[in-house]
Amino acid sequence: MKQKLLLTFIAATLLSLHGKAQLLSGSDSTAPKGQFGVKGGLHMQQITGMLWEKSYAMGWHGGLWARIHKNNFGVRAEILASSARYTCASFDSAGKTYPFIADSVGNKGDFGAIYLDIPVMLEYTFIDRISIQAGVQYSNLMALNNRTPLKPDYKTLFHPGEFAVVAGVEVKLPFNFSIGGRYKHGLSNVNNEVISNSVDTWKTTGIQAFVCYKIK
Repeated sequence: MKQKLLLTFIAATLLSLHGKAQLLSGSDSTAPKGQFGVKGGLHMQQITGMLWEKSYAMGWHGGLWARIHKNNFGVRAEILASSARYTCASFDSAGKTYPFIADSVGNKGDFGAIYLDIPVMLEYTFIDRISIQAGVQYSNLMALNNRTPLKPDYKTLFHPGEFAVVAGVEVKLPFNFSIGGRYKHGLSNVNNEVISNSVDTWKTTGIQAFVCYKIK
């Protein structure tokens, strides 16, 4: 319940950025300007730790963005849905069992995840039409499914909330389009040790390639 209230508050605050900027710019030509639009593209993410394959599985992401900017500086916020896939690598050398990740007959966890991502970043346009972005991101695990017949309690295998740092670049194109790329590095340990039976540290890293369209 607390997480839902937090997400609602964050989302409402971020979406209000554009409206506030428009009000300011209407009364003062020197005030920050606001823009908003949609974005989508590829999302490739992996999870660290000895039990997981080290590969960026192909996924997707999409959602809304808003920004306030003045001259070469700006603040950008987004609300996105994204997908990820995590596949178990092997057991450890001590032969310890992990019933929610792999079993004795060779079934290894192959998890599909859906996240709600909320990045907030600073922007700087250092060359005409090219901007760099850096900031923080909160992600909430909204859904998790397993493609293998492991025990049903795997849905609490990961802690649902995590924080990460993000950085990237965006290039503006004609007709209100832009393209870009972004890197994410997780700061939170998402391993729920009570369920996983592992004391290993699990953190996510991700790469995005996206297309944006400015509505206004």
